[in-house]
Amino acid sequence: MRGFTLVELMVTMAIFALLLAIMAPNLKLLGDPLGDATQQVEGALKQTRLKAMSNTMAVRVLPQSATRLKVESATNCAATTWTAEPAFERTLPKGIIFKTTAWSVCFDGRGIADNNAKIDLHRQSDGLERHIEVLLGGAVVGP
Repeated sequence: MRGFTLVELMVTMAIFALLLAIMAPNLKLLGDPLGDATQQVEGALKQTRLKAMSNTMAVRVLPQSATRLKVESATNCAATTWTAEPAFERTLPKGIIFKTTAWSVCFDGRGIADNNAKIDLHRQSDGLERHIEVLLGGAVVGP
């Protein structure tokens, strides 16, 4: 019966430690629903702006409810008829809500926003908030 030598055991441990050191920064010990929601909303805003520019059409983003983001497209921001874009819609993680649903942003065909919107995300469990701002030029600024 043959066992492991001390050298073999040390080499195995060193390889394992190296792999763990490489992977550790990418692992989340605890999820951050508020951070995830902020990134989702920022991503949706940036994607809709790119859609508006690539298709030279207006695309607007607005809350459908306190937990759901709605995206629609039309020929311009003053249009009365809008077409839903379900592929861009997002539902916030459990326990996260929009602090207010009285906002909307419309990106024109050049990617310029029709207003300076401030979007507040609220974690219900402890009241912590994060803010996203859409500037008039179309840039999306997060925390």
